[in-house]
Amino acid sequence: HLKGIGSLGPIEWFFMTPKHHRVHHDRRVHKNYAGMFIIWDRLFGTFADEGPSLALAGTENVIYGITAPVNSYNPYTIQMQVWNQLFSRISRTSGIFSKISAWMRGPG
Repeated sequence: HLKGIGSLGPIEWFFMTPKHHRVHHDRRVHKNYAGMFIIWDRLFGTFADEGPSLALAGTENVIYGITAPVNSYNPYTIQMQVWNQLFSRISRTSGIFSKISAWMRGPG
């Protein structure tokens, strides 16, 4: 989450950079999910650039956070939390369309 690293030029079209990762961890934005290859976010419409995204959120500063608190120090539990939330949401929804669309919506 380095604030000192700005734009990395053409690399940013394909790879997740610190600039993209800051947007990913902003509690208000919910974008840039792809991990290593930001190209997937660009292809599927979940990409957000740091400047415009934060301007829409009403600030120039990132408010770091996650969608739900983690109550563990176990790395496996921390990594699996998002998958557990997803499958829990799918099990609570009714109808095949709602279950399929749960895969496409953001967290929360």
